[in-house]
Amino acid sequence: MKAKTALLITMMAFGSFAVKAQQDTTKLYPKIEQLFTIINMEQSCTQAANATADQTIANAPQLAGKKDEARAFFLKQMGYASRKNDLIRMYAKHYTTEEIEMLIAFYQSSAGKKFIATSAQIQFETAELMREKLQEGAGELNKLLPGVQ
Repeated sequence: MKAKTALLITMMAFGSFAVKAQQDTTKLYPKIEQLFTIINMEQSCTQAANATADQTIANAPQLAGKKDEARAFFLKQMGYASRKNDLIRMYAKHYTTEEIEMLIAFYQSSAGKKFIATSAQIQFETAELMREKLQEGAGELNKLLPGVQ
């Protein structure tokens, strides 16, 4: 009898946890969607899909004549429409409603808007800088390889 009572209490505890998590989700998911709108997530997904398509086409010349079809494929697989729910769940896994609200407030501020406007360019410039630094140091790396001078 005690085991049944303990099991019942445990089930009720987990049940209330699931209800609490579901209630939090009903508040959190719309906030995440609001954040995605503010940070232009749809546009970011489209740009990433197109960049991946272009890189793939550059590495596979046989696709050069099928650029539109390749881009359509990558948009289908990587575009916002196909990734939205997964992205929402990912953000919900890592952020609370309060944290999402803080992110929304930040991205609506002048500093946040500037971050959105400049982050892609900064990432590009950072990648270029790293590429240049690695090229400058290539000789040093080559010395580590046997038979390469």
